[in-house]
Amino acid sequence: MVTISGSALARYMLDHVQDGWYQVEGDEFPVAGEAYVLSVTDTGWGDLMASSSVPLVKSSLLSYAVSPRDRQLGLRRSCEAAVRITDSPSAEYYLIRIQQATSQDGASPYTWTSFESSAAALRTSPEAVLDWAQLQLADDQFHWGAWFADDLFEGGTYDVDMDCRSYMEDDQPLIFRVLVTALSPELFEYEQTVAKQESYLGASLFFVQRPPSVKSNVEGGLGIFAGYHTVIHEFRYAE
Repeated sequence: MVTISGSALARYMLDHVQDGWYQVEGDEFPVAGEAYVLSVTDTGWGDLMASSSVPLVKSSLLSYAVSPRDRQLGLRRSCEAAVRITDSPSAEYYLIRIQQATSQDGASPYTWTSFESSAAALRTSPEAVLDWAQLQLADDQFHWGAWFADDLFEGGTYDVDMDCRSYMEDDQPLIFRVLVTALSPELFEYEQTVAKQESYLGASLFFVQRPPSVKSNVEGGLGIFAGYHTVIHEFRYAE
């Protein structure tokens, strides 16, 4: 039996879909800013329990612009966008990414794209976020999204500027989406573990080092129960 309990005393029993898969019945969704407890009861394994929260994201799209393709210079279309993030008491760690799609109705697949930014708090990996006081050693190009904490703007606002290029060669309609995500501390620690594991596997070819510790917040078992909240800002361009 798998249940999730909210801070408002709501208790949801999850339906078993297939091996290892459970889902909440109906259209119930977690509420941003709330805390939740996961309980698992099994006659063969005993009781498992974990807790986490869903941070609240407050973000607004300040401005955006999409430049047309310059065929004479061979330049692709480019986009500029700026978002403002208002820190909430439930949010501490953030991830910001950009997607592109070539469909007016959004039917075509979205693809992650790299971008540049001059925002000082941004880091290229979750592992580097804890050293935010140090200078960013890498350049200001973010290929898989930019990670940051609210250390520089806790309880206030923070503006993030972004510049990106379209990967499309033709002049199809283009959709850009800026995704601002707040991660619970449990999810951020998990993402740090993943980054450390990738670094460990890459470095193990050259020298021996201690593998990273596996993060788990499940009492009586091993695993991650974590929450996140994403706000999507979408803008379009068509010649």
